[in-house]
Amino acid sequence: MPDMPARADVAWQALSGRVRLELLRTLGAGKPMTIRDIEDSTGFPPPTIRKALAQLEALGYVTVSEPRGQRHGRSVTYALDSDQVRSDYDALGQYFLSQS
Repeated sequence: MPDMPARADVAWQALSGRVRLELLRTLGAGKPMTIRDIEDSTGFPPPTIRKALAQLEALGYVTVSEPRGQRHGRSVTYALDSDQVRSDYDALGQYFLSQS
């Protein structure tokens, strides 16, 4: 069985958590959102959202309106990098299909 390609593994990591998956779905609506917007939409508490957003940002799936160290509360918005998500999920699908 071939090793999973790196970006397919990233897609798998993003899918492997319910909160990350829900944030991807919520941000997939297409408009940048604040943590408060995400909280209102998902019902998750802000600390849970912040942790998942940091993970998704590290995976390359979320872009942030302000760089780390310069973020100021309510002015920070988060957006989905839909091109990266599509590319990685295509890689994951190809990996699964290559097993048959």
